[in-house]
Amino acid sequence: VVDANRFVHDINSEDLLMDRDQSVDETDERSIADLLIDQVEFCDVLIINKIDLTSEEELAKLEKVLSALQPTAKIIKTTNSEVDLKEVLNTQRFDFEKASESAGWIKELESGGHASHTPETEEYGISSFVYKRRLPFHAKRFNDWLESMPNNVVRSKGIVWLAQYNHVACLLSQAGSSCNIHPVTY
Repeated sequence: VVDANRFVHDINSEDLLMDRDQSVDETDERSIADLLIDQVEFCDVLIINKIDLTSEEELAKLEKVLSALQPTAKIIKTTNSEVDLKEVLNTQRFDFEKASESAGWIKELESGGHASHTPETEEYGISSFVYKRRLPFHAKRFNDWLESMPNNVVRSKGIVWLAQYNHVACLLSQAGSSCNIHPVTY
């Protein structure tokens, strides 16, 4: 369930789950933005609630952002969480393997940055791209780029290779204003 009135604010927040007393335990360092984006990317039905509290223009932008993050999800718009249970229970829509591979950024990566979709850039200013290169990033320059990233970037995620740490692959996960880089192993 997405709160139409709060989603954009929350994905741009730097709040951690523990800041809002919503963490699993004291070691849970996830941000609100990471949690929201992960949930959208993994869902099969998205309920946009409180549509009465936002303008049609803002609602259309929100719907485009959600569709870009999770292109296969069924979107239901509502007020006061009024949804026919048949729309969300026993839908036979969920497939774990498909859900784990269906996020918008994965589709873009698999298509080489040329996914077959109608570009949202002109109407809503939403775009995506895939950066692929066989050369590593310079760590300082990459950090400078991250720090200067425009605040309208909703999501970036992928494997990053830094020249100074040639033996380590890192996972970049950015959602709203929250950004994390962690070493990963293969």
